[in-house]
Amino acid sequence: MLPKGFQYAGVHAGLKDSGKKDMGLIVSEKKAVCAGVTTTNLACASCVKRNRKILRRGTAKTIIVNTKYANACTGKQGDKDDAEYAKIAEKLFGGPALTASTGVIGQNLPMDKIKKGAELLQKNLKHDYDDFAEAILTTDLVVKKITKTIHLLGRDVTICGTAKGSGMIHPNMATMLAFITTDASINHSLLQRVIREVTAISFNQVTVDGDTSTNDMCLCLANGMSGVRIDRQTLPVFQAALTEVLIYLAKAIAADGEGATKLMEVNVTGARSLKEARLAAKAVVGSPLVKCAVYGGDDNWGRVIAAVGRSGAKFDPEKVKMNWDGLQSKTVTINIDLASGRESAQAWGCDLTEGYVRINTNYN
Repeated sequence: MLPKGFQYAGVHAGLKDSGKKDMGLIVSEKKAVCAGVTTTNLACASCVKRNRKILRRGTAKTIIVNTKYANACTGKQGDKDDAEYAKIAEKLFGGPALTASTGVIGQNLPMDKIKKGAELLQKNLKHDYDDFAEAILTTDLVVKKITKTIHLLGRDVTICGTAKGSGMIHPNMATMLAFITTDASINHSLLQRVIREVTAISFNQVTVDGDTSTNDMCLCLANGMSGVRIDRQTLPVFQAALTEVLIYLAKAIAADGEGATKLMEVNVTGARSLKEARLAAKAVVGSPLVKCAVYGGDDNWGRVIAAVGRSGAKFDPEKVKMNWDGLQSKTVTINIDLASGRESAQAWGCDLTEGYVRINTNYN
C-alpha cells in the first residue's frame, strides 16, 4: 500500500553507460507540504542550495533525481543547470520542484539527456515506486525501500521511504539521498521539526567511511490526501512510524556499505547526555580499527574503548562494560555501558574490507 495521490517513475536516460536506470521522479497529485534536511558540507551541490530555499517556503509538488552527475563544485554553470533542471520538471509535472543529483563531483549535468530523461519519466509515471527506488542507486548493490501504514482517527495513513547510499556515508545534517512521501496532513513547521528529530536518530547515526557528501539530503512530501491531520493527539503515532521507516533505511544503507560483508550496530547506554551517547556510538561505528576488527571476526575491546575515549563523551574507563554479539554473523552488535548516566543511543555502520578500496579506485 502506497500513500494516496503520489506517482513515481524511474528510467534509463542515457546517463549511465551500463544501461541501468539513472533518473527518477516523484509527483504529488496536488501541492504537498515539504520538509527536509541537507548536508552541512560547505562544498554543497547546486541542488542542495536551491532546495534549501524551497524547503523554507514549505511546499513542493515534484522531486526529480539523477545519478552519475553530482553537479557539485561546478560553479555558476552548475547553478544555472540546476535551475533549468527544475524548470523542466515544473513545466512537465508542476512545481515547485525539488531536484537531487548524485554521482561524481565536479561534473556538469548533461542537459540534453536530462531533458529527454524528464520526458521519458512523464511517459512512465505510475502508482508504484519500484522503478524509482532502482533509478536513484549508484554503487549500491540493493534497493532500499519500505512502506508503513498506520491507522489514525478511523483512517489509514501511509508513509513510503526510499533511499540510496553505499559509500561517502557520514551524514551530518544529514553519497546519501532519502525520499519520504506520506498522505498525512501536517503543517510545515511541525513536519520540519519531526524530520529533523527523526533524522538525528537515524541517518545521522550512520557511517560507512567517514566522508560527509556534498549532496546528502532527506526530503519529505506530505500531501494530506488521507484526510488525517497530524496534531498533538496523532503526532506520537505518526512520529513513531516515521522513525521506524527512517531507521530501517539507515540500517539498509549501512548494510550495503561499499565492500561490506557485515552490518555493525552499536548500542550505547549509561551516558550522561543524549548528545554524548550519540557521539560515543557513532565514534565506534566510524572507527577504521573497529571496522577492521569486525571484518576479521575479532572482538577487540581495546579498539572500542579507544574510539569511545576520543568521542567527546565523559565517563570513567574503569567502569565501562561491553559485550559483542554475532561476531561471525552478518550483523555484529556491540553493546557499551558507560555507567555514567541514563541516556542511550544507537549507531550503524559496516565492516571495512578490501572491497571498499577496489570500488573507490575504480569508480568511473
